[in-house]
Amino acid sequence: MRQEIDFKMPSNYISRHDHANAQTNLRCRCQDPCNARPHAPRRHRGSRGHRAASIASRRILGRMARDQQFKPLGSKIIDVVVKTLEATVAGGLLVQAYLKWHSRELAINDFRRAILDSLIKEYMDAKRTRRVLRATSNQDGSGTDANPWTHVPTEAYADHMKQLNNTQLALEVLTRRIEVFAGIFPNATTLGEHAKAMHDYLADVIKEYARHRALHGDYPRGVPLRDFPSLRGFMLREDQSTFDRFAEPYHAILKSLQQGAVRVAL
Repeated sequence: MRQEIDFKMPSNYISRHDHANAQTNLRCRCQDPCNARPHAPRRHRGSRGHRAASIASRRILGRMARDQQFKPLGSKIIDVVVKTLEATVAGGLLVQAYLKWHSRELAINDFRRAILDSLIKEYMDAKRTRRVLRATSNQDGSGTDANPWTHVPTEAYADHMKQLNNTQLALEVLTRRIEVFAGIFPNATTLGEHAKAMHDYLADVIKEYARHRALHGDYPRGVPLRDFPSLRGFMLREDQSTFDRFAEPYHAILKSLQQGAVRVAL
């Protein structure tokens, strides 16, 4: 009687046929882009080189620190590093100090320029008033070739004195500004005196107008220059003019501000 033997294959046994099928499926998955796994990005060679250099430098420095013959060289390197750091800090402080100084000098320049602009404007306004007064004045033949003007129309006199009063007040404000900010002018006292001389001169002309304001009705032909010495000196020319009392301090201030101007360039 034949005895039947129940022979079972182990669970991990793979037949020749199954092995061939597995190899085929693996090749198909590798060829299919949908099933292909993304490749990991390659590391940049430069990072490897940098890392290698860093490791090598640390090894060299460590060896130098342990080796007796490199100790003098190490102290020199430390000395160089310390001096470099000191120079860097000092350079940064110098740059900050320069920028602070530069900003301050720019502000001083701006203020001086504003004073100069105001001075020029008020001087030109006074000259304009002087010229218009001449142009509107009457000539009765008793004048000279250099100064033919003898009478100023009452209305024109009143109008131009109002304008001249504004000029005088503006110069007075300019004088106060020079006195208050005297620290930024090397010769603030002299500048203040010149500015005061200018507005004092115009103040005399204005005061004369204020004294005779009620008497305008007594001059039907206009205000006679012979009775108004301050107005006459302001208007007329050459030997009868007093306008130099106004012009000379103006030119002195102008020259002083131009010489004391700070020129800054980065």
